[in-house]
Amino acid sequence: VATAAVGAPRRGWLALSGLLAGLAFAVSMKSSPLLITQLLALAMLALFWRLQGRAIAWRTWLSALPGWLLGLILPLGAFAVFFALHDALPQAWYFTVTYNIVPGLGDWSSGPVHFLLFPAVLALVALVAWRRLRDSTDPVLTLRRMVPFAGGALYLGALFSFWPLLTLQDLLPVMPLLLLGITGARMGARKRVTAGFIVAFVLELALILAARPPWCDHLLHRQERDLAMVLKLTRPGDYVLDAKGEAIFRPRPVFWVFEDIARYRIAHGLLHPHVRAALIRTGTPMMLDYRMPDGDAHFIRTNYIPVLGDLRVLGQRLSASAVDTKLHLSIAISQEYVLVSPQGEVHGARLDGAPLTGPVRLARGHYTLLIPRAGRYALVWAPAMARGLRTAELFSR
Repeated sequence: VATAAVGAPRRGWLALSGLLAGLAFAVSMKSSPLLITQLLALAMLALFWRLQGRAIAWRTWLSALPGWLLGLILPLGAFAVFFALHDALPQAWYFTVTYNIVPGLGDWSSGPVHFLLFPAVLALVALVAWRRLRDSTDPVLTLRRMVPFAGGALYLGALFSFWPLLTLQDLLPVMPLLLLGITGARMGARKRVTAGFIVAFVLELALILAARPPWCDHLLHRQERDLAMVLKLTRPGDYVLDAKGEAIFRPRPVFWVFEDIARYRIAHGLLHPHVRAALIRTGTPMMLDYRMPDGDAHFIRTNYIPVLGDLRVLGQRLSASAVDTKLHLSIAISQEYVLVSPQGEVHGARLDGAPLTGPVRLARGHYTLLIPRAGRYALVWAPAMARGLRTAELFSR
């Protein structure tokens, strides 16, 4: 947007603008509302420019249009060719477009009131643009500033009116666009207004530093801590279940990631990720219990022990109330297990009548466990204990 505003109507600048737009589309389809609202803003500003008696070099603009379109199409064409060569073009279309269109999703099910926001923003932007162009002593410079400002404001209105799932990151593209327009306001003669903007800026900066100081990122610290634990307890071939691939160095047992659209589809029976079956099939020994499907919550709590943050390790907590307590175990995931207590590995236990000494591989099924002493115990994935998982972490929560 800024490239087009600065360089238009020169062909090279517009071709570069089209190329950048095409790259944005290739990265995310969320670029579509930004492009649509920017084109709407351009049409509105062109209309105002003519109504105020100024000429438009139509031939120059039309001669530059093919270059812009070519720049726009090139990345999208490369994207399509790449997936077509890998026989995955239908899948690319599905996950880029079709998958994201779900009736009743987010704001699409909240009624018609929010649809009125966009016309209101459009009217306000039109009023500001008309007055700024009419009163400007340098209309060309004002027009260049109003292009990103009007497009950004309309993009913001379109998001709140029509976009089904709004996140804070969706607002990032609009901030520099609005600032480019605001900087063109003639506030120099209005000292009170200028002082008000300065005070607002200082207050906002103070709030940002107080709430999210860049030198102390608690979220990043938790992510690093969890990932360090995953790397410590697992090896590259071990499966780890997470929501969106947070355990980036380990394979996931399921294909689907559990973002908002997937969770909506799962909740309404439109998507069946078969998490339980995948955990059983792959013998997944570790997981991050975050954004998991509600239907699998009981299975996860029964077969995975919380150890740190959202991290869970394969196993079950057990409790013996007396000497030589018999417990009936149900093993859902075939893996290598070891019996431990808060004091360490347990000796003297018997599994189906045979001595239980050290790690043992258990197939899926039912077992009888005889525990010699009363207390708290855990039957846990044995490699985790061998790689440094402390018993205190198993029994602390």
